Amino acid sequence: MSVQSREYDLWNLQHLPHFVNGKPYKISELATIEKGQAPQKVGKVNQQYRLCLQYEYIGAANQGTRIQERTLKEFNAILPMGYTAEKDTNYWNWDKKDNKQYLLLLLIIVIIFFTTSILFNSLKQPLAVIFVIPISYIGVFLTFYWFKLNFDQGGFASFILLCGIMINASIYILNEYNLLLTSKPAMPPSVLI
Repeated sequence: MSVQSREYDLWNLQHLPHFVNGKPYKISELATIEKGQAPQKVGKVNQQYRLCLQYEYIGAANQGTRIQERTLKEFNAILPMGYTAEKDTNYWNWDKKDNKQYLLLLLIIVIIFFTTSILFNSLKQPLAVIFVIPISYIGVFLTFYWFKLNFDQGGFASFILLCGIMINASIYILNEYNLLLTSKPAMPPSVLI
């Protein structure tokens, strides 16, 4: 038997299984351990020392945020008095303060109105096209509500895509209706629908 066999070293930490809730996990499968040079000075902010821990999480952002908040809560419970662990909020988010990006949807609707009014040579038919847009958004709202997803750039992009798809379909339908009106003027419009 080797003299070093009972020592718990870096290789053992990475490659021996660790049991969590009865399931074996190897650290080497979940994370990497690297040795690097730490800064010589510890920074101070508001007369408090600050150390930063950075990690890279690969996965869904919502789940990563929940794991981070749960870990911080557990870690703060065991820290001695005077010490706190908190997450840094200096990252870019989806403009939750001013919500200027939603004005772009209004701009899209105005552009659609003018384009379709020129196309159909009418002011009534573009309104019919525009009133289809809120109906198409119902599915997006329900999806984000049922699956408890944060409404961010993906939801905004889905709004724009739905606008395009619904407007395209509505233009085809109204164009066909207008062609039927001109080719069969004797038929009442309610029959052509």
